[in-house]
Amino acid sequence: MNRSLHFFLVLGLIALFVPALSATAAPLKIGISPNGENSISLAEFWIPFLEELETKSGIALRFATAPDLLEFNQRLTAGEYDLVITDQYLFTIFRKKHQLSYLAELTTSQGSNEMALVTGPGIAGIAELEGGLLAVKQDEKAVNVKALDQFLSASGVTALRDNLLSYDKILQSISEKLHVAGLVPVTELDQNDEQFSILWRTSNKHSYIITYPQATSRQVRDRLTEALDSMMTDSQKTEQASQVEVKSVRDIVRTGEKTSE
Repeated sequence: MNRSLHFFLVLGLIALFVPALSATAAPLKIGISPNGENSISLAEFWIPFLEELETKSGIALRFATAPDLLEFNQRLTAGEYDLVITDQYLFTIFRKKHQLSYLAELTTSQGSNEMALVTGPGIAGIAELEGGLLAVKQDEKAVNVKALDQFLSASGVTALRDNLLSYDKILQSISEKLHVAGLVPVTELDQNDEQFSILWRTSNKHSYIITYPQATSRQVRDRLTEALDSMMTDSQKTEQASQVEVKSVRDIVRTGEKTSE
């Protein structure tokens, strides 16, 4: 698909997502923590999963986020989100701060978004990056940048980081020896004729937590729980399947049972 057309389609999805299954029920607003990522990349990643969850649950859902984490926290305080999706770290903070309850744990699909630190000819090992200039896409996912920093720190390597507009520019800059290495998806290497060496790679499997505020009705919680449980056990995946999988789901509390929430 043409990149410009894809961009506008995603914008349309953000504005209109997702058609309500009930003419009378307002869509639930799903707040996705930004974590340094822009709304376009977040939408591309999360909307397929939310579409699947909407279909399974019969509950209309709407993607939502914020420009930054501070604004996200303020909107959460104001009660703008019906459900919240964060990484594990923010879950521990927001759970107490906003009295959120656990609904499900999510993880990225096996092999999805695998990233690699690549270099060109002449670099034999990670130690040779010391003091060099690394290229990273300017809107790279925060979790990917964090993983790279942790790897470099564990390797005892200190390097400068430079932001470029695209993965193509990163690979081109490495070819022209303007940067000693760069962080790109492994799939980008399959589409490139140049020879690059992989110094490090990660499967990039991350965990996310879905939580809900106290105002969320029990009926909604239980319908979403049943849908998520079905998604967790459903082994049938299509080419349009999301990059997110359900890892675990809360138990449904039946009438008369006690809960620790």
